[in-house]
Amino acid sequence: MAAAPLLLFVVSVVTVENRGHSRGVVADVAANWMLVLAFGSVVLVPAMLLAAYGGYLVPQTPRFGRAVATVGLVVLAAPGLLVVADFVIALIAGLPDYPDDGTSWAPRLSTGGAILFAAPFVLISAASVFAIRMVWSARPTTLA
Repeated sequence: MAAAPLLLFVVSVVTVENRGHSRGVVADVAANWMLVLAFGSVVLVPAMLLAAYGGYLVPQTPRFGRAVATVGLVVLAAPGLLVVADFVIALIAGLPDYPDDGTSWAPRLSTGGAILFAAPFVLISAASVFAIRMVWSARPTTLA
């Protein structure tokens, strides 16, 4: 679970490289993934390390390992929750679309593209919540 954002980053880089300079939904979504994960790596890399290290510590020191893993997994779950919250707020508030003046780092996404963009982050959040549940419910010897 801890390596999921890294895997998504690799998928986005490979997709952007293979799609070249095409202007399709897949290329635009992958470019947005790459941008978010590159700048988010400042927070996500330590969270991935905490989640993995906490999972490693659970058999030796169950309470401390669970606490460390939980901190990492909560941080990994946060981007998905923020993406969904942003999408819902934009739908409810009816925020206007500002014209793209060509200076944006990431392409503007359609509604379908925004849903495709949010899907892996939501899945990572759901998997993180499930992992937190497993870390706290399982015996320390069964996690190894």
